[in-house]
Amino acid sequence: MVRTAFLIGNKTYSRHGKKISWWEDIPAAFRDVDAVYEVLEEGGFEVDVPLKDATAADLRDLPRRTADKLGNTHSSLALWFYSGHGVTHGGRLYLIPSDFMADCSIMQGLMPFAFVLVFLLGLLRGQLGLNFEAVVLVVLCCFVGWVAVGRSSCRAFVQGLVWHPLAKAVCFEELEAELINVHSTHHASCATFVFVLDCCRLSAYEHFTWWHRLLLWWKGVGVGSPTSLFVPSYKSTRPNFFQVFACESGRAAFTSLLLQHGFFAEALVKTLRGCRSNRCTLDYVFEGICRHMHDVYGRGKQRVCINSTAYASSKCILFLDPSKPTCQSAPTLLTSMAKSRLMQWSASELDIFRKHRASQSLRGRKRLVNHPSLSEDARAIMILRDVASERTGSRHRF
Repeated sequence: MVRTAFLIGNKTYSRHGKKISWWEDIPAAFRDVDAVYEVLEEGGFEVDVPLKDATAADLRDLPRRTADKLGNTHSSLALWFYSGHGVTHGGRLYLIPSDFMADCSIMQGLMPFAFVLVFLLGLLRGQLGLNFEAVVLVVLCCFVGWVAVGRSSCRAFVQGLVWHPLAKAVCFEELEAELINVHSTHHASCATFVFVLDCCRLSAYEHFTWWHRLLLWWKGVGVGSPTSLFVPSYKSTRPNFFQVFACESGRAAFTSLLLQHGFFAEALVKTLRGCRSNRCTLDYVFEGICRHMHDVYGRGKQRVCINSTAYASSKCILFLDPSKPTCQSAPTLLTSMAKSRLMQWSASELDIFRKHRASQSLRGRKRLVNHPSLSEDARAIMILRDVASERTGSRHRF
């Protein structure tokens, strides 16, 4: 079984300290992916180096990289963790890459300027009697020609002239569908895919200006997005998919200013670190995340949303080796090198009390403690209980 993870953290959405997009920088994104990387690597995952400030090309390349890792395997598990900005539009979630505004053309502001210019020139011509016929004629010809060529040509014109608000955004549903198609050709039978998305799910209309809202409404979806992506038989051929969103649809995901981590990422890391079982299932992880978010971090304001196509109780995400110290295994009293010291101390204490209160039951208990079939841990526990019973004057039954 192969367990692989791909971590993406987008922190920078500005250039040279200047905000050029609708989204602020996320200082906690890098810390979130580093913390998740550490806990997954200690849990036995094959984790690639986290992608920091991933571009749109990096995000679109994730399905191919995942399929290459899971090729010709059985019952494998792939985990995606994304920390960054996201928006929803038309029922789909769009992930915002770091190069969202890298190729933003200056022409994106010319069209609203042209409309305003036409209005002002027409107003001045009517009020003052000024002759702006030549200028108005040129602008109106461009506008009339744009409308006359039809809707399809108009779309192509806008793609080339006006920068679409979601042109560089990556649709998560497209990545998921592409992964399903690639997965079916790489013969990864019974594979499980877990998508952990720590991003907002607010509507795209809440981020853009009025002009870009108009473009978004007119074009509908992002540039290059297919009109029909899913088919009726999609769910019947779908593998085991788990979608874990940091918030509900239409809500925002928050970052703790005190912890310098996202609430959701911190809950995920604490849940994985708190796993004590040798087989940490997805069901345990999901319940732990929801519990931490509700009781400690979100206080009910940020609720985790989980969608799945299979049962999570039988899917193991971590396999812990008891002989290997990990972040999940906390030292106890009868583990590590302190065990031998404990045996020496309990034996000396027992000799002191044996001088004062020697009895048949104690001698019989000594023979039981020294029995060769007892393990070292059981012998230490029996000696400790004898010492406690001698001190308190009571007997403890096994």
